[in-house]
Amino acid sequence: VMKECISLIEWPSRLGSMIPNERLEITISIDRDAVNSSDEQEENTRILLLKPYGERWVQRLQRVQDDGYLDDLIVEYEEDGDDQN
Repeated sequence: VMKECISLIEWPSRLGSMIPNERLEITISIDRDAVNSSDEQEENTRILLLKPYGERWVQRLQRVQDDGYLDDLIVEYEEDGDDQN
């Protein structure tokens, strides 16, 4: 499944040594600065951290970015994750 499909795993650390070397880690966090804003829309702002592991995911994420799909998002993008399995 992990080679041909997309699997969303809420707690990947529980996979231990089974975590794939090639993967895209997505971390969603609340923008703490926006929480204190009086603007309700800003209060709901989330930050996505996209961390690709492996050249395949680096290329996929670059295509998504080049095609403009990330333009309207607050995104932190790390070039390539350190493979710390």
